[in-house]
Amino acid sequence: MKKKIIPSTDAVLDFIDHVEKEAKKGNIPKVLEKDASFEEQMKYSLCKLFVRFVVKNGIKAVELAEMLKLPKTRISDIMNYKTDKYTVDRLLSYAWKLAEADAPTREHLHLMFEVLSGPVRSVKETKKIEKELLKYA
Repeated sequence: MKKKIIPSTDAVLDFIDHVEKEAKKGNIPKVLEKDASFEEQMKYSLCKLFVRFVVKNGIKAVELAEMLKLPKTRISDIMNYKTDKYTVDRLLSYAWKLAEADAPTREHLHLMFEVLSGPVRSVKETKKIEKELLKYA
């Protein structure tokens, strides 16, 4: 059994101080509020696609910006969930650019649109689609 390493009080306080300073600079990604609107939830979800791609492929945001031919600042905003400057349409257009290069993103977007644009489905069908979507969560 591994021995748990408990950080000292000073180390914890230093970490909290560091996080607070970074938050004041705007360097901490935005957290989705519990009472966020559907639009904010949609924007957040679209940003997550970019974050997952970068993490999964071990690349830097700058490389993603070059790959998608988008400004670095735009990708930085997206990676940090700074969605106030962008509409759902704009983020969706960027997500489609990402989908051209990434099959899982493309599949995620297709499933999302199938759910949003499709007819009312039975509970059984809805659960099946939801199960598929959860693979990408």
